[in-house]
Amino acid sequence: MSQDPQGIDDIDDVLRALDEVIAEGVAGHDGRALFAALYKRITLAVKRGIDTGLFDDGPRMSHFDAVFARRYFAPLRAHLAGEPVSKSWSLAFEAVSDASLTAMQLLLLGVNAHINLDLGFAVVESGVDTEGFADDFVRINEILARELDIVQGALQRFSPWLASGDLWMGQADERLGVFVVVRSRAQAWDVARVAARRTQAERAAFEADVDATTAALGRRIAYPRLPLSLLVRMIRWRESWTVPGLIDALLGR
Repeated sequence: MSQDPQGIDDIDDVLRALDEVIAEGVAGHDGRALFAALYKRITLAVKRGIDTGLFDDGPRMSHFDAVFARRYFAPLRAHLAGEPVSKSWSLAFEAVSDASLTAMQLLLLGVNAHINLDLGFAVVESGVDTEGFADDFVRINEILARELDIVQGALQRFSPWLASGDLWMGQADERLGVFVVVRSRAQAWDVARVAARRTQAERAAFEADVDATTAALGRRIAYPRLPLSLLVRMIRWRESWTVPGLIDALLGR
């Protein structure tokens, strides 16, 4: 991507930068753009929330969204330039070259890095008052619940066995997915409160610890143990998608 992440100041800047990543990914059939498509879908929903007065402070949410997004764009830009990035993002970016992984796994690796590593530190970096921001932070969960359900339906168009599993489980898998995301965001809030009490040097060491834990979780997502690994392999065997096709589905085109 050509845009400097530090020039991203509000949610409209985030959407423009995501469009750039997506366009480049479609042109190059680059799987790293899949997470960008998911990210755009969620960001558009947050923007609608800002525009309709869902949040207590819309401009604050727009600013926070930009600070949070920089923590995705900065490692992506560094990775594309061949520079080192965090363990969590390195795993997510490099996973797209592994044809054994499902589309769901690729998306979850990005979600894992961005929520479990980035979110808590973005709260601190944004300069928001954590107590005053708490209600708006939680309101994002409502948006995620709605959008992730739609995303799962989009993935099922390319994955017959994922669709069959959804029919068998009913709403249980959707509830589980939302529970996991909400729990991860709650843990990120705890990270923010701890990081806010640390000096800059202490915060850097703390972030390295959080990155190691997040990367370990990412490895379990990418390469689960038996019997889950067998199930994932079976799902991938029947899965058929292209980067442009899946991006269109994720964006509801």
